[in-house]
Amino acid sequence: MPSIISTLIIVGGASLSLARLEEEYLKHSASVAALVSLQQFEVALLQGMNSSVGKEDIFSPQAQIIRASTMELVAKTRTTLDKAVAKNPSMKVIADEFNELGDRLMALYQQIAKVDLHGRQKSTRFEVYLIALSARTLLNHSLAAEDSMQELAREALTKESQTVALLTACGLLLAALACGLSLLAFNRQLVNRLKQLPGRIALLGRGDRLEPLPGGDEIAVLDTSVAAAIAALNQLHGQQLAVLQYSGDVLCSLNAEGRLTAVNQLSEVFWGYPSRYLIGARIADILEEGSEELLQNCLAQAQSSGAPNMVELRHRDPSGIDACFLWIVKWDASTQEYFCISHDITKTKRIEMFREDIIASLNHDMRTPLMSISTAFQLLQATKAAQMNDQQKASLSRGMAQSTRLIELVTDVLDWKKLESGNLGLSATQTDLLEVTVQALDRVASAHDEVELEVIGAPQFLPGDALQLQKVFEIVFRFLLQSSAPGDLFTAAIKSGDRGITLSLRLQSAPLLEPVNEPIQQPVQNLVSQESIPILSLPMSFYLVESVLRRHGASLTMNRHGSTFTEATILFAAAAKARQAS
Repeated sequence: MPSIISTLIIVGGASLSLARLEEEYLKHSASVAALVSLQQFEVALLQGMNSSVGKEDIFSPQAQIIRASTMELVAKTRTTLDKAVAKNPSMKVIADEFNELGDRLMALYQQIAKVDLHGRQKSTRFEVYLIALSARTLLNHSLAAEDSMQELAREALTKESQTVALLTACGLLLAALACGLSLLAFNRQLVNRLKQLPGRIALLGRGDRLEPLPGGDEIAVLDTSVAAAIAALNQLHGQQLAVLQYSGDVLCSLNAEGRLTAVNQLSEVFWGYPSRYLIGARIADILEEGSEELLQNCLAQAQSSGAPNMVELRHRDPSGIDACFLWIVKWDASTQEYFCISHDITKTKRIEMFREDIIASLNHDMRTPLMSISTAFQLLQATKAAQMNDQQKASLSRGMAQSTRLIELVTDVLDWKKLESGNLGLSATQTDLLEVTVQALDRVASAHDEVELEVIGAPQFLPGDALQLQKVFEIVFRFLLQSSAPGDLFTAAIKSGDRGITLSLRLQSAPLLEPVNEPIQQPVQNLVSQESIPILSLPMSFYLVESVLRRHGASLTMNRHGSTFTEATILFAAAAKARQAS
């Protein structure tokens, strides 16, 4: 019971204190709003005074607008002062003075509207000046009243704090002295933590990194939320600056003599020259030696063809860094000018150089050692296999398989580079498709000894590259066999018909499911493309399959049972055409 009474006493004292605080806050907020309105009124009067004592006529349209806005401000300020008087009666004297001042100003402005244009020029200016001085005096009186009110508020708050302290002391004497002291300590800590927030917000807005406030209370949550909001704003601001400063292209126009007639602001970002310095300059002055001739040829082709032309040019960067730009040039016959877009491809060129270095490293520093390692494994198997135990043979087999896989990966990368450059280097000779299929299946068989592999058919000859075809067949075989299980049967059937030579591949699972044939690929040149290969979840090596088969005049169709690819058909239609021609 004593604890309940003490709690009620503390809550009552706190409620009383909060009520008084709210009352003082309402008084202050109303008074502050009144002061702001008075300051706005003073500013408007100063504008009216300036317009009346200057060279402009007080009867000018601008002066009439100022007078109208001033009268609106008088009405607004009266409303604000009425609200302030309702909350703070000490503001009534100031409100009465302002009402009198507003009436004088309204009478003066009405008198200005009635007199002739030249009758009361000087006297009117003097009266506006006196009213402006009265407004300044009124504002000073308002500030003094506000200071007085603040002093009274401090005294009232002091009395209230004493009352709350007395009530709290009574409650603590009844039951919870320690609890009351803890509550006061918490209040002090809360105020101190709140005082830290404005300074932290200023530092966060400046971009400083601050540790979050400890405690895990509402203030810490508020601090974390403010920090996150400021970080998001800073990030957005940085992104906007990045978009303005680092994105886009340099747009310019050249006349027939090769001089710049217009250029956008991004020239300073990408070319290193402000746009105002480039107008009228020769474009050749900012190009490296040798690029001027390339640009002239591009301009001539654009003018003769009427279509956009592209050329890569090297620029003279003021910083000394090599810069390369892709120029797109279009001739406009109506203005007799070239419209140009200059796109920065310096990073792209550097990436191409890095890729060339990687390809060279793969070719010289990886494939050659891997070939040596693979040869050493083969020699060990040929000469020492009989002397090895089962564990050594298993390790040797794993080493041979891994080295072979690494060699194939490196070869795929090099072949991919050849595909990009168009230098795949296919050699067309009479190739036995049966022999190539058997050799490819033999190379795949070592990793799938639990699957029965079978080749059906007779020798079929066609013009092609045996090594590249064997590599393509291995890729397709491995892809189909990746879903095989022990006891499966994989058949490769070769037959000749009117359409050409067909290589049919099928993985027959045990037990065989009801087939659901879904042709998911049309001829390879139509569907196996940069879009379909990722969509169908095919490996990247199928780009090599697509390129090699296309060059052999072949097409690839793959079927699936459910979601698993188990069938493929490769049709060499070019073989039928060659047979018909012979």
